[in-house]
Amino acid sequence: MASDDVFYNSERDAEVYPSVLPIELVLRVLQHLPKQEKAITAKLVNRAARTAFQDYTTVPANSPELPLWALQAHYALQPFGARGLTARAAVGDPAALQWLRVQDPPCAWDSSACGSAACFGCLEVLQWLRSQDPPCPWSSEACNMAAMKGHVEVLQWLAAQNPPWSWNWNKCSSAAAGAGHLQAASGGHLAVLQWARSQDPPCPWDWMTCRDAASRGRLETLQWLRAQDLPCPWNESTCTEAARGGHLSVLQWARSQDPPCPWDLESCRQAAEERHPEVLQWLSLQ
Repeated sequence: MASDDVFYNSERDAEVYPSVLPIELVLRVLQHLPKQEKAITAKLVNRAARTAFQDYTTVPANSPELPLWALQAHYALQPFGARGLTARAAVGDPAALQWLRVQDPPCAWDSSACGSAACFGCLEVLQWLRSQDPPCPWSSEACNMAAMKGHVEVLQWLAAQNPPWSWNWNKCSSAAAGAGHLQAASGGHLAVLQWARSQDPPCPWDWMTCRDAASRGRLETLQWLRAQDLPCPWNESTCTEAARGGHLSVLQWARSQDPPCPWDLESCRQAAEERHPEVLQWLSLQ
């Protein structure tokens, strides 16, 4: 079993002390702890507490829910690899990241740590990872993950760093469209594609961007893509993916445009295979 998969088990890893309080009071105190704290603290008290909280007895050593003190206790017994550090980056836990990296030897890291921080919008963590000497590795996946989750401020920072990789902007814009980041303008998600298209030169897009929006049923996204001065291109795959996903309103809108979105028999086949009778019925009437 890989070290990343080893569970922190306080019954094995720490001495169990008897409680000096009545068990009723102990259980009442434990009830007020966060779930991740219950998972470990109960086993440090006594057998009765362990029994009462038997559903909260172990936490994976690389889990982002593992408290820092428990992570430190486990790491002293059996260090783990990059997955543990990546989990902390995902939840924006700079204290744990800093502690893991000052160990001797430092906890390993790879580009997935930056990708995780970008995915969850943890810009400060991402900046810290890249400010180290040497910096944490990164890749274009950080851009794609930030776009998929609608974190425009992360995208802006990444672009300003002049990263060494060749940015796959098509994948970036498709990720944003597929995740429907135009449907929640009040949450700032509209800014993702707007920002990408406002760059000089603009973020490229292609038929895959419309396809990915249609595949998730993102009608508002698709409408915005096609309403631009130079509309995002589309082809038969837009209708095919809408039919595959059972997104009848998307399919109807695409075909109502002037000129209509192209389609072919694949739309019927996909609607039948995925068992969308309402889509298939509408297609048969066209």
